[in-house]
Amino acid sequence: MRRALWPSALSLTLVSFVSSTWSRGFDLNAFQHLPADRRLAVVLASFDWRERQLENFSYQLTETVHAEDGKLLTRSRFDFRRLGAANLLHCIRLEMLPGLRPSEFWCEWDGQVARTRTEKQGQSYGTVTDGESEFVHRLYYNDLLGVRISMAPMTLAAWVRFRVGVGHRPFVVDATADGGTVLIRLRVETVPNAWDTYSVEPNRDYMIVRHEWEGIYSKLNDKGHMVHRVIEASRESGLWVPTKTEEIYMLRESNGRKATYVYSVETFKRGVVQITDLALEFPVGTTVLDTIQKTRYEVEEGGRVRRGEYYDSLIGQVFGPDGRILKRPTTRPSTRPALAGGPEK
Repeated sequence: MRRALWPSALSLTLVSFVSSTWSRGFDLNAFQHLPADRRLAVVLASFDWRERQLENFSYQLTETVHAEDGKLLTRSRFDFRRLGAANLLHCIRLEMLPGLRPSEFWCEWDGQVARTRTEKQGQSYGTVTDGESEFVHRLYYNDLLGVRISMAPMTLAAWVRFRVGVGHRPFVVDATADGGTVLIRLRVETVPNAWDTYSVEPNRDYMIVRHEWEGIYSKLNDKGHMVHRVIEASRESGLWVPTKTEEIYMLRESNGRKATYVYSVETFKRGVVQITDLALEFPVGTTVLDTIQKTRYEVEEGGRVRRGEYYDSLIGQVFGPDGRILKRPTTRPSTRPALAGGPEK
């Protein structure tokens, strides 16, 4: 039976290491002599502590994406707000590749239901679904905050616990002094021949300062890698957080193609978000696709809606305005709202 890492072992290590870091600095020697499960408990304790510090925060940042030749692919502005399990993401695409039209979109998540809205060429489209928008965890800055990993809509602490709980490959936890900077490294083989490594700096509020991914494609005799690192950080909010990060991603080394993401934070505030700051409204004229209620409607004046037919592509059925299933269509209806931030239909 797998030994539980919490709560007893976790609370003891939390007291002896996380709290002592603030008063005396991180004890590298003592950490290195801990059993493997206690080292992992220390890391989880630090993730939990940071998670509590980041239950209420907001930031504004600019994301720029360049190709391997330095050519600008996109430049976007993001406004992100979080309050407990709920969050709201707002994005304005400032610059795009030639032929792609700039857009603006919002993604709201209340912990159970997701609502998105996209504006393109003066038209407004909305969706209602039961899963958080992927744009929240694909905003890679959130990965180094630990509030959403880049692979899935979950926190880093939740991802580590999930992998431990289902008996995946064990985590390797060690600590080094790199140029005088103490780092804790958390490494795991996520799938065969692919590894993720997170580096944490305990003396700066256990901030995640680096995330590396490497994969080997044995059948293709190729490999890929990604490095996301903190370039600048600040404690102006009362907690060490990244203020500038860079991610370089190369899926396959053989073709030399890579993308470079740079995140430049303009403002970062904690404890300022109210529940009303997370509300996303559909303005008059918005066409909404609700996959939960299986309905499609257009928002009209006075809060009224005009319902239309809804096509469920998973089961190939059309639902009428009254919710009844109609005859299966011979062709797919063309009146479909675009997903938030997605390609224009």
